[in-house]
Amino acid sequence: MLTIPGYTLRGSLKATGTHLLFHAQRDSDGARILLKTPVDGAGPRESERYRREFDILQRIRDVRGVPRALACEELSDRPSLVLEAVEGDVGVDAQL
Repeated sequence: MLTIPGYTLRGSLKATGTHLLFHAQRDSDGARILLKTPVDGAGPRESERYRREFDILQRIRDVRGVPRALACEELSDRPSLVLEAVEGDVGVDAQL
């Protein structure tokens, strides 16, 4: 499994051809978070995509069912989104 400084990865949540999503814990305060990062190391284009995604998530942070973006960081030379961990069922049924 990938090693990300400052975070303890607890398990893989989802992997696509381009991105990895992990359950993780922030070492500084023990907060449970989700961590999204590219499968491969990334260059400037991927870093810009992550910054753009972070900005969009910040604008819609109060929309129910959308996890809050806590940070967009360069970790181990790869862009990473730190997202609020969502507890429980977040499917369509949970939103009704």
